Amino acid sequence: MLRPDGTSKVCTATQYLTTTYITYTTIAGDITVSGDYKFHTYVEWGGGISPKTGENVTVHVYSSTDTLPGEYELIEVIEAVTDLSVQTQAQSEALTNLSASLLYNTSSRRQGNFSIFYRMAQSRLNRDLLELGITLNEDDTKLAYAYLIQFMYERKFKDYNATQISSGGDSVTRPSASALQSYMDVLENAQAVDSTIERHTDYTNYPTQWKNTQDLSPTDEIPIE
Repeated sequence: MLRPDGTSKVCTATQYLTTTYITYTTIAGDITVSGDYKFHTYVEWGGGISPKTGENVTVHVYSSTDTLPGEYELIEVIEAVTDLSVQTQAQSEALTNLSASLLYNTSSRRQGNFSIFYRMAQSRLNRDLLELGITLNEDDTKLAYAYLIQFMYERKFKDYNATQISSGGDSVTRPSASALQSYMDVLENAQAVDSTIERHTDYTNYPTQWKNTQDLSPTDEIPIE
């Protein structure tokens, strides 16, 4: 197991019941930070059989402080504010809603992968919030994820950034990268405005016209240049 911080641990798995699968249950100290954990299995059969290695598996572990709406809630918002349809996990397991714009954990040439887009959106949003020094409430967080996921889906297609799209005799004009702009609007609207007025250390000797208005007396004259 390779942790996100670069440290690693060898975990001893056991056979799962009488199947050809192996299983391992994490213990205290295994999961130390949030992020992507990478696993690679190695099995020794004995009896002269060559050891076997399995596929690499990546599991994303979320921190309890991560701002992540539930998948079903997010899917409801995506379908409410965008023109995308999303396959849920239950539908994926039941092999239904196969024509959705976003499949739950797979994709096709014309369909996106909801799980991958969701993970990418989380990384982008967390980075942007950190850089801007802001936080989002629950509703704005869902909106931000919805627009980011819409943008990632649209980016699959060569005309995603086109301002005009024509099909048959119909033509539609739209802002360039409108989903991304909607995401940026959510962040911009959430930015706190600091209304605190700070005084310069030498504000007493500043020219009258440079003082904060709260420092002016009713008789002060402000020259207009």
